Amino acid sequence: MRLPYCFYHLIGDYSDFNAELPSCYSWHVWRPSLRAPWFRAKSNLRTKLRFAFRTAVHVLGLFATQECGAICVVQEGSLVHYSGFTPRYWRFRFIVGEDMQIGDTWTDPSHRGKGIAFFALQQILRIERSPGRSFWYVVGESNLPSIRVVKKAGFSLVAKGRWVRPLGIKLFGSYMMEEERGVEQLESVAGAAQPSLSQAVTIPPDP
Repeated sequence: MRLPYCFYHLIGDYSDFNAELPSCYSWHVWRPSLRAPWFRAKSNLRTKLRFAFRTAVHVLGLFATQECGAICVVQEGSLVHYSGFTPRYWRFRFIVGEDMQIGDTWTDPSHRGKGIAFFALQQILRIERSPGRSFWYVVGESNLPSIRVVKKAGFSLVAKGRWVRPLGIKLFGSYMMEEERGVEQLESVAGAAQPSLSQAVTIPPDP
């Protein structure tokens, strides 16, 4: 059976926060609330709905902890990038304790190749780090630019898996790890190619 998703993991303190955001951008931390169900910047309806979904899960108390949100990057009033982060919930059942997962992540096509995704990833690690916490990052095996970014940030590939829909219902779907091998074996499958950071950087949204 083909296992199209790669599970990357970062354990321990990550302190090398050296990424810089070009001066033409500003960045903000969004936290879900009824007053701010989505980030207040120009964006399309689909993007707003993704933020609103996160807000609904938060308000309903379905996240394992209250620590969730997104790093949002803006240029001239428009949202050009976001990287979400959440604790354990039904889509990421493999997460334990206070560990966090990073995603989904999106960069506007006209702003890719500028290091924005890597910068946002580092900010999440800096803001959300705490003793004993580790971070997860699930990405499609064909999304080579995102794999390059997460490997650059120090994550290791620890498993492969798939998306499971109970009774075929997308809303209740979750990512399931089904194959755990040595890192070298996994990297030979998912990380052999070395894409340029100038390529598109985006993690597919939840299927």
